[in-house]
Parts: sequence; C-alpha cells; structure tokens
Amino acid sequence: MTTTLLLLPGLLCDRWLWSGLRPALGERSCMPLDALTQDDTIDAMVETVLAQAPPRFALAGYSMGGIVALHLAARAPERLSHLVILNSTARPDPPERRIIRDEQMARAQAGGLEAVVETEFMPLYFAPGPTRPTTLEGLVRAMARHLGPAIFCRQMRALRDRSDARPLLPGITCPTLVLGAAHDALCSVDRHREMADSLPNARLHILEEAGHMAPLEAPTAMAAQISEFLDA
Repeated sequence: MTTTLLLLPGLLCDRWLWSGLRPALGERSCMPLDALTQDDTIDAMVETVLAQAPPRFALAGYSMGGIVALHLAARAPERLSHLVILNSTARPDPPERRIIRDEQMARAQAGGLEAVVETEFMPLYFAPGPTRPTTLEGLVRAMARHLGPAIFCRQMRALRDRSDARPLLPGITCPTLVLGAAHDALCSVDRHREMADSLPNARLHILEEAGHMAPLEAPTAMAAQISEFLDA
C-alpha cells in the first residue's frame, strides 16, 4: 500500500489547484488539504496540517504550501516519508516585498481583491506565450473569489512575517524533490537550485514550458515527476 500524498496549495488557491494533477497521478492516494486558510503564521499552519494528517505521509507543497512543507519537515521529520517542493522558496520576504503585501492587503480589505489578483498577480503566474491561458486564468479568479479577502489577508500576513527556512534545510533528510519551472517569475530557478543544493537528499527538476502556476499549466509533466520520485 502506497503512502498517502498530502497536497498543500498556495496563496488564494484551494483544492481546484490540483484538478489536473490528481487524475494524472493515477491510482495514487492523494489528500488535498484546505488547511492553510485558518491561520496567519506559518508555524500555526504547520500545526494545523499535522493535526489533520495521517500518522505518516508524503507531502507536496506548492508556493506558500511549499514554505509550510519545509517548516513541517523540520518540525516533525518522523511523520514524513517523502517531501515535494513545488514552485516555492526557502527565503524570507525582503523588506520591499513586505511593504507591497501591506498595500495589497489594504486594497483587498477595501473591496479590491479581484483587482489585486488581476493586475498584480495574474501577469506573474503563467509562462509567456502567444495567447494567455484564459481557462486557467478563470480558475485562478474563481479560487480567489471562493476564498475571499479575509483568508487572503491571513495568508499574506503569514508570508510577510515568515522566518528564513534556509537554516532548516541541512537538517531535512527525507527524500526530497524540488520541482520548479523555467518561466516562474515569482520563485526563480536559482531559488530552487539553492534549496536542492542545501537539502541532503534532494533531486532537482525544472519544467521547461511552465511558469509559477505549473500545477495548472503542466499537470501531466508535474505528475510524472512526482510519481517517478515517489516510486523510486
């Protein structure tokens, strides 16, 4: 019996983020968690995930979910069989990003969440191409509307105030896949390489035709890499 794979989404994402990935994983037991909506610190998110998770599991975290996954792996290594970090970073927010987050939260609380998503997030989400992926953009908008400004602000505070995870990386010894994308405008290939170089038991793979929203853009290619890693 294979170990259950828990899936942690990113900022303003829910289980629909995995709508293409889960079928591509075939018969593997997957458990998408909407556990990152209740808390406004990374540490509290870790505790919420641990309370909902089975005794032992594999964990895949996307973007903000990847940050939570790194901290969880350091907090409870005995619970993890495998770790997958998707389109994420181990670094803390730089000061200028913290200021931007505060401005975006203020706009969202004033009724401008959809405008923030449309004008500031959407241009950074997808790989460049001759046409924008309108179906995928619609899914991003729908997830944001579903979660709303209160959850957005909780998640933004957690990201703004997170600690540097880089000192944790050498102590995370479980098998780890660091999976990035060549056109990720938010979490660069260099950030993924930095993580893979610091994790003792990691492999790195870069998806060439995707951007930050790789779980939506390239679910089949991502699922193939995850399945090969978990089955190795």
